[in-house]
Amino acid sequence: KSLKRDDDEEMPSFGYRDPDGYWVKQHLNFPLSEEVSLRTDLYYYTQKGFKPTFDALYEHKDYTFQVSMGDYSNVSASSGDSAFGGSSNTVNWVTKQPEFRFDLLAKPIGKSPWKYHFTALVGKWTDDTKTSWHHDYVLYFKREPIYLDKKKTWTWNNGFGLEQVRESYDGSVQNMVRYNTSISKKINSWSYAWTGYNYTNTNQ
Repeated sequence: KSLKRDDDEEMPSFGYRDPDGYWVKQHLNFPLSEEVSLRTDLYYYTQKGFKPTFDALYEHKDYTFQVSMGDYSNVSASSGDSAFGGSSNTVNWVTKQPEFRFDLLAKPIGKSPWKYHFTALVGKWTDDTKTSWHHDYVLYFKREPIYLDKKKTWTWNNGFGLEQVRESYDGSVQNMVRYNTSISKKINSWSYAWTGYNYTNTNQ
């Protein structure tokens, strides 16, 4: 692979994950215009076999719209709280048939240091036991970074938001409140250290 910065060609990658086995992946990107592109990740697992994903993406300066199809692992639009989410000890596979996602990109709130963004996702999801129309709506607020020293090597980030997840197969509705905070330290040009706290309160 070329080491030139402007060379975006991607070579196949490979690895191992229990229990799916060894895997190899090739990512391909096909730009159709400045705003529209088609993308695919061609995965092959020694235990699970061929697991490709396909995406069509429209990118506007204010929003994006994406259609996705294929086999995805450990997926949930923005959390692991859905009935389809995997745990730390399992790998949950979901087939999207398809999924539609709209993202309103971050917008400032007046002259304040806060911005907000909104995500709406609707998709037909199928796993080994069920098929459901999965709905996920997120409204998230994020503050501009707070620098704790003059050289801006210490950075404090904060955000909070609301999320609702709906599943058609059992009629469930989850309402979630989230809070996220983290502090990072830039050690040099190639390394960082950070710590964070993430809180979620779920009501059904």
